[in-house]
Amino acid sequence: MIQEERVLVVSAHAADYVWRSGGTIAKYRKAGAEVSVVVLSCGVRGESNDLWKQQDQTSEQVEEIRTGETTKAASILGIQDFEMWHGQDYPILLDTAMEERLIRKIREFRPTIVISHDKKDVLNFDHNNVSDFVWRCCIMANSKGVLINGTSPTKQMRIYGFEPHQTELSGYIPAILIDITDTYEQKMEAMNCFKAQGHLIQYYSNRCEMRGNHARRWSGSQECRYAKDKSPVKVVCLSYGERGESNPVWKKDPNIGEEAVKKIKEEEARTAAAILGANIDFLDFGDHPMSSSQEKIMKLAELIMDFQPTILLTHMNTDILNPDHAIASNIALSALRCAHGFGTLPGHMPCKHVDVFMFEPAQPDIQGFRPDTYIDITDVIEIRDKAMEAVASQFYLPAFYKERASYRGGLARRHAERNEIKYAESYIRMNPYIDKEFC
Repeated sequence: MIQEERVLVVSAHAADYVWRSGGTIAKYRKAGAEVSVVVLSCGVRGESNDLWKQQDQTSEQVEEIRTGETTKAASILGIQDFEMWHGQDYPILLDTAMEERLIRKIREFRPTIVISHDKKDVLNFDHNNVSDFVWRCCIMANSKGVLINGTSPTKQMRIYGFEPHQTELSGYIPAILIDITDTYEQKMEAMNCFKAQGHLIQYYSNRCEMRGNHARRWSGSQECRYAKDKSPVKVVCLSYGERGESNPVWKKDPNIGEEAVKKIKEEEARTAAAILGANIDFLDFGDHPMSSSQEKIMKLAELIMDFQPTILLTHMNTDILNPDHAIASNIALSALRCAHGFGTLPGHMPCKHVDVFMFEPAQPDIQGFRPDTYIDITDVIEIRDKAMEAVASQFYLPAFYKERASYRGGLARRHAERNEIKYAESYIRMNPYIDKEFC
């Protein structure tokens, strides 16, 4: 529940937290969450150019003005726990004393969520340094061996990086969008406090509108809400894997023939699907090599339209060790795109929004697979094991994937600090997460 969250926001300069997360902060405060904001510096040297254009300006005067602006903005956003640390900026000084101070703050506030700068901002090195600083302090706050009098280690918190000023140059790809429609006016009022950076007010207003458009399109909902449970599951096999995924069968009988192998693979897959409680279809596109065509894409698009999925699981769209997987992914994504259109298959109902997740390849390290989603499968691991064992033509893989599930379970257990997780499966989310609060 959002009201149970404790959100710590660490801002490099006086206005950063307002430009980049003011609407989110106001939303969480409005819902009853505890929010604490730490501003490391006023941005006297590098974030106050308009003030320095004034004749006879001094650092002391700029600091006073900036402090007044950010204090007023914090009040508008409903922030009651607000700290100004008045450090130097350009460059921002983050020494061991500052490090210990933030670790103490983390341990005393005990956040469930930490928000700060993202790890790369090509035009502002202060932001990069603060991102690394906050990350390190969170890790040390969790560590029992980091001894600070009067404090105890925290549990693992969720850490989010807000959007940099130059998104594209910084290579920023948002994974989460928060709907701030109901607190947008509060954010605008808070942004208007910063006369020292008045040129940014319209810029960040436009950015909010742009992200709102993205959220509406990606979520398929004007309210950016999504919830679904106890859904039916359909598995679509683009091929039987008769040529490249059935080596033991061919070794046993080199003269068996592809059609006979297809029958074996289909029987195995149907048995596994029944164990998992899923429906299954076969499209017989061939494998090793698999190829794409308009006909194949539209055949899958029709099936997608008929099923109307809310979630689609498929392969990564790059798989250097198995080109069939990458082609299958591209067929699936192309078909999904077509399934959204009214004119692609007239007479069929187009799909609404579908969340897409790409599952883990066999060799994740070589593939650059960096999962952002873990599903706890501890309570169904025995069912999954039984389903894998049904695929006798690849008898060597169940043990491999059982070990992988245990490994991912260990990582999920550590990330979530939930000791009950023993086994997990991991995915990369293709669509950004969109809702009215952090997941």
